[in-house]
Amino acid sequence: MPAFTQDQWLVVALVFVLGMVIGMALLSGGKWKRRYREEQALRKDEAKAADERAAILDTENKRLRTENAELTTLRGAAIKSERAQTNRGADAVPPPLEGDPDHLTGERTDHRLAGERLERDKLQSEYEEAERRAEDRRTGERRLGDRRTDNDGNPVT
Repeated sequence: MPAFTQDQWLVVALVFVLGMVIGMALLSGGKWKRRYREEQALRKDEAKAADERAAILDTENKRLRTENAELTTLRGAAIKSERAQTNRGADAVPPPLEGDPDHLTGERTDHRLAGERLERDKLQSEYEEAERRAEDRRTGERRLGDRRTDNDGNPVT
């Protein structure tokens, strides 16, 4: 039997590759197509459910926004009514500043300032206590400087 030439080997390899491609195409029957279509249908259903959920949430958000606006209006009216009742016959209290976070409620911010002062004073006293303890340790080390000994009782230099 004569030996194959390079061209003949190339033809054999191409026929083999073509046979593999045709075989894969024939074996990729309905099982994979069916699974792919099921997956596509599942994704469409999930997208539809997500869109429905988003629509429900949007309507709920709109309802909550309108309810909040109504409550804010009622709250403002109640504050004005309270101010009017408390200011009858008494000197008028100046309105709160716009930069004040409590300007909506009309409460004074003295309680907040007092809390900040207390916290600042507490931090200052803690700092002073830590400084005092550090100084005590330093002076204690100086006092014990002559009496320090190692484990054998010999003075440490």
